[in-house]
Amino acid sequence: DGEALLEAACGRWDAGGLFGEDARLGEGGDGLAEAFAEGDGDAVTGEVAFGIAFEQAEDARRHVVDAEGVAAGGTGGGQANAEDAQQGPLDVGEAFGGDGGAGVVRHLGADRSRGMDGLQQVARSEAGATINGPRGGAPSMEGTAVTVRVPATSANIGTGFDCLGLALDLFASVTVTFSDAEQLPTNDVGEKMVLSAARAAYERIGRPSPAGLTARYTVAIPLGRGLGASAVARVAGVLAVNEREGHPLDEDACLGLAAELEGHVDNACPALFGGVQACVATEDGFARVRCRYPSDLQVALLIPDHSMPTKEARRLLPDSYSRQDAIHTSSRLGLLVAALAAGRTDLLDEATQDRFHQQQRSALFPPLYDVFASAKGAGAHAAWLSGAGSSVAAFTPEEASRDVAKAMLDRLEAAGMSGRTLVTRIAASGAEVSRVEMVDV
Repeated sequence: DGEALLEAACGRWDAGGLFGEDARLGEGGDGLAEAFAEGDGDAVTGEVAFGIAFEQAEDARRHVVDAEGVAAGGTGGGQANAEDAQQGPLDVGEAFGGDGGAGVVRHLGADRSRGMDGLQQVARSEAGATINGPRGGAPSMEGTAVTVRVPATSANIGTGFDCLGLALDLFASVTVTFSDAEQLPTNDVGEKMVLSAARAAYERIGRPSPAGLTARYTVAIPLGRGLGASAVARVAGVLAVNEREGHPLDEDACLGLAAELEGHVDNACPALFGGVQACVATEDGFARVRCRYPSDLQVALLIPDHSMPTKEARRLLPDSYSRQDAIHTSSRLGLLVAALAAGRTDLLDEATQDRFHQQQRSALFPPLYDVFASAKGAGAHAAWLSGAGSSVAAFTPEEASRDVAKAMLDRLEAAGMSGRTLVTRIAASGAEVSRVEMVDV
């Protein structure tokens, strides 16, 4: 009943305690169904308006509870319909619907809380401020923490200067916390970029930024290495605000803001959408297309210990190019996209030979072309300066990937430099909100 659920909200959130054995109906969806829907099937029979509203016991029994969240399906939340429930096992924010009393459910957005965390937020919101958390204790200031997973990226891919990029199966996890309590400023460059993007997102949607904003990297992608670290930070900041505020920006608006903050779109687009992306600015925004590529293609990365800041690398580029160089590079860009789509890995080396930026930027990285040669000598299909550098990326077959990585590192060390290597793949998916939770601040 309502009282039992409120008691559970204050401290017992294990599946056995609330939904499983104590419910005397085993585990999973059956336990939840019976706990929430007895007799007439009304989910709420106590004094607390819990707001779950599974309308019929049989409806509740048809859905599943697991560690990933609550599948409310067609029974929905306060609105009690399939659209509000979003038809999925993780749609906790909407499935337990209504305005959440104190607005917590709205901040949870469409679904991203996991399991008991999401249910607990509803209990807190609907029951009021007297519930102090999963273990009880003294009241504290609370905030909403939104965690976003964003892939590293490799832009340009040789001839696709400022218009082509790919997502790497190398993800950073960035958590942005929103609260009314002012926070001490951070000295971390990446976290500053996240917070700057978050404030820009609030300005774009015309809403005030909370007094307390903090950011934290769980897994950092190094700055100044051509792996899209700044795009990761900015995409994370934009998506975290968009999630917390109920998705006022559609995906194209998110891309537009992230690209505006970046100054170019070739990292922001694959970071948001994954895969290999071709994207150009238009009068109305951006035009983008996801490109096909061989699913078994691997990417070997050489990550030198020295950085090549984008601004410094761009200063080396000329203001104009000859017609011959323009034709050379643009024709090979067309070949690159076609070769990837057709699986013609034998053409990738020629297709990545550009005249727009790599030769010029090699002044900051003298062994660049020697590293390219070592990679291809060890079996790589093609190699290129990743973004503005200093990392080098290479397309490789699976059987040669480790040899290619080692060959690149050996060449780097022979030039008196140090670094490390990674072997990964193209990430099919882009950025996603992975968790929303209430936290003490």
